[in-house]
Order: sequence, then C-alpha cells, then structure tokens
Amino acid sequence: MNKLHVITLVFLLSSVLFNNTFAVDNQLKSTSKNQLLNEYNLIGSGLMKVMFWEVYQAEFYVKPPVNQQSFDNVDHNNVFPQALKINYLRDIDKEDLVDATEDQWQHLKMESTKQTQWLKRLMTIFPNIKKGNSITLIVDKNKVSTFYVSDSQSINRKLGIVEDVEFGPAFLAIWLSKDTSRPVLRRKLLGEQ
Repeated sequence: MNKLHVITLVFLLSSVLFNNTFAVDNQLKSTSKNQLLNEYNLIGSGLMKVMFWEVYQAEFYVKPPVNQQSFDNVDHNNVFPQALKINYLRDIDKEDLVDATEDQWQHLKMESTKQTQWLKRLMTIFPNIKKGNSITLIVDKNKVSTFYVSDSQSINRKLGIVEDVEFGPAFLAIWLSKDTSRPVLRRKLLGEQ
C-alpha cells in the first residue's frame, strides 16, 4: 500500500469515528462542564467519607439571585433551580447507587408511594461510576429533575429526566434534610461550615 492510500484510509477512518462520536454526543445532548453550572452560585461543598475511604466530593448550587449570604436566610426547600454535583473518588456500581438512595430515604423515614417507581427510574438513569466521574442533578424552577454524567474528559452528557415534581426535593433531601445521616456534610453543603 503506498503512502497516499494509507493517508486516505486514515482520513476515512477518522471521519467515520468523528461522525459516530458526533452522533452519539448529539443524541446524549452533551454540554460542557462550564456551561452546565456557569449560571449557578456555589453555596457549599464537602467530602463524604466512610471510615477512612473518601467516597465523593459534593457541591451544592443555586441559581441567582440567591447567593451564599442570602441563602442563609431562606428555606432551601423553596429556592429553585438547585443543583447537586457529586465528584466520585471511587468506582461505584449503579446498583449500589440506587441501593444507597433507598437506604437514605429509609433513614429519613420518607413515606411516598412513588419511591419504588423512582428507584426503578434511577436504575435506568444511573451508569456504573468510575473514579473521576461526576453526576450532576439539576432541579429546575418547575422542579423537573435532570441528571448528567461527566467523564474524565469534562463532558457532561444528559442521562435522563424525572418529571415528577416530588422527586427532586426528595432526592436532594438525602443531603439537605435536617435528618440526613451526614449532618456535617449537610452543614458544609449549606455553607454553614
């Protein structure tokens, strides 16, 4: 094979790979990390550890005009849009993420007939997490919840939407409720520490 054929073959292969990647990204409605949360104010962040293992770094955001100082004087349950970003420091299977969500709802003694339905939906939304991935939940002003995953290339891909207006506040309560199993992390997310 001469040099011209090799260059042509490489060009064709790269075109096919680029077009397939573009189609997948377009289908997943990719958004860059900066675009996803650039209109939000960071209220607080904190590290979640289990014994001596660091599991994730969480960040809590709200959309302006609310900022850290004014957020201290309002009920966070009434301020939307909100976003929670979790930067994973370990590999975690999606089944473990869903099980942990269920465990936390039980800890909070949440009674909703929709929980089983929500957990099934999360099984279709959540991916298996690799160290360095992030999941971001944005609950918009209408309380519609959208999940994104970010990989090591800093590209956020839309995972799925939960339109039930009760879901977003229930999911965020895992971290933000006064009865959370992680009160120190809650205080850090709310900017109290």
